Amino acid sequence: MQRIRSYLFRAAANTRIQPSSPLLLGTSFTSSKIEAASLCMSAERVTSTELFRSDPPDVKNLALILLNYHLPKCILPLWHRASLQVCADGGANRLFDMIPGDVSAENYLPNAIRGDLDSIRPDVREFYSSQGVPIYDLSHDQDSTDLEKCLKFVEEHLREGGKEPEATILIAGALGGRLDQTLASIHALHKYPHLPMVLMGEGNLTRLIHPGKTRIKVDRAVEGPQCGLIPMDGPVIASSSGLKWNLDKTRLDFQGLISTSNLLAADEVLVDSDGYLIWTTELHGDATMARLLPK
Repeated sequence: MQRIRSYLFRAAANTRIQPSSPLLLGTSFTSSKIEAASLCMSAERVTSTELFRSDPPDVKNLALILLNYHLPKCILPLWHRASLQVCADGGANRLFDMIPGDVSAENYLPNAIRGDLDSIRPDVREFYSSQGVPIYDLSHDQDSTDLEKCLKFVEEHLREGGKEPEATILIAGALGGRLDQTLASIHALHKYPHLPMVLMGEGNLTRLIHPGKTRIKVDRAVEGPQCGLIPMDGPVIASSSGLKWNLDKTRLDFQGLISTSNLLAADEVLVDSDGYLIWTTELHGDATMARLLPK
């Protein structure tokens, strides 16, 4: 039985064999969740915010995807910690425009630009093309979003390098702005649950909590106190510790009770559920990031 460390914003995840603790839940799994829960009920996923520090652990397997929405300033110092950087269409505009005037844009070249290419500006496209950045016009595929087009690229590269189980995929610009695009980002978490994604945007960090037990090591210098646990894949029975308003074999349902506007009460939050949940925390602003990250 595995104990999986899938660190938030951490490229490497250490997998160790460890006896599993009993589940907190005193309820049977619904038929729609038996398969997912059976894979996860004996595993403890430990997630820890570590990258927003001047002395982070090994982050060589961090992958960055930049979407076409406001990008926090911490993206630039995080850029060089990533082993793979991809821009989704107009995300290339966002990257190009945020680079300070006294810094060469040649220092921030993505591994690829992918999407419908209906948003990237001609001058930005010309610049990155002149620098040898591969630009993929995937407008023939109208059944996937630009984010999904980038995820497929990242997944292929991680799999080729044997790094898929150890990677973290940080998706910046994924939250805020148009609601349909925000929902598309959250949809991607559920559509590709095997990919260790973290959504970042508009002062929020969001990721998918799998069925079973997840221990979240919170860095309250970076996130919180506001947080939430939201079921978007059907009803979920969940228990928790480390929150101001904990769950105790509580039924969460998008048409019923959801845990929003909750507060962190400890440096560790334990969630035990029989289904998938969205875990979201408030991300502190650029001023806090500037103090924690090296320039």
